[in-house]
Amino acid sequence: MALEFSNDGFNALFGEFADFTYPPALQAEIASRRRTLGQLFFDRMLLSSKVKHANSYPPRTNKDLRALYNRVGSAPVNETLKQSLIYYILKDVHSKNDPSALEQFVDTFHLPAKYWRCVEGFWLLDHLEWSNAVDSLVHPAVIPPTFPDEILLALLYHAKDEHPDLPIVYHNTIHAPLVATEVLDLYFSHLAHISVTEAFGFLRNRPEDEQEHLLHILIRQGLADSRDSPRANRGVELIELPFSEEENTIFENYLLEGNGKTYHGARDAVMVRKMATGKFQEALTIAKQLKGRRIDDMTWDPIKSAISQGLGPRQRVDGAMFH
Repeated sequence: MALEFSNDGFNALFGEFADFTYPPALQAEIASRRRTLGQLFFDRMLLSSKVKHANSYPPRTNKDLRALYNRVGSAPVNETLKQSLIYYILKDVHSKNDPSALEQFVDTFHLPAKYWRCVEGFWLLDHLEWSNAVDSLVHPAVIPPTFPDEILLALLYHAKDEHPDLPIVYHNTIHAPLVATEVLDLYFSHLAHISVTEAFGFLRNRPEDEQEHLLHILIRQGLADSRDSPRANRGVELIELPFSEEENTIFENYLLEGNGKTYHGARDAVMVRKMATGKFQEALTIAKQLKGRRIDDMTWDPIKSAISQGLGPRQRVDGAMFH
């Protein structure tokens, strides 16, 4: 069944809400959320559907709403996509007034679950309801996804502090390809912030030409200060990773000679890893450069002395730089 895009069709579809006007407060809220997100997902839907005057949302008057309705009808897309756009508008009208009207719309026009669930997710993203949005967008009916990079970026920029698991859940469910550098870097940085070990496994499964760059990010996250994910835990994870010889070389070069040499505790990290892997002579060489240096209420001098005297079996120096 097709929608009738005319004033009569509008009246029939909206029924008792045919005179609906977006209240000024709702218009202000939509404008505020657009500023937060940079672009609404409904904006993307309108633009990708080539709806004329796509920037006319939210409509200010009932006349503007009717004009938007008819412009959707004139868009050069199939009927299902037009119905999806109207479904979003009906969400604005009925989400609080009469939610059952949405179910009736889906049933009447046989709107496939892939479309209405996707629009539900976009509407929830535009309302900054992150958890509910992800629930909708990872539903099997919605895969393969629409705007996956944009969704992941929205979660990474706006939801990760309050809901750190959501970007990972979304990525792992839809198997996002992460082709764009911005998306890959942001996602990997977030993953490394949550778990250095899990991020290392992710790195190993990426194309070889990306791995050195990602390893640099992993090192940075492993040594970064953080109140909610202690540097101690991430630092120990980083040092204990089962690097290949090539990865170990990248690790050392980055911290001793590359951009990572300015990180707090960079040389200390290399020294501890060398000690942990039994390379005591190399560790001593680096330790000599740390003479008298104090890291978290201790210095390396007693440890250097112990190494020089060849004391005891290999042991891990716990907390030299990370507590």
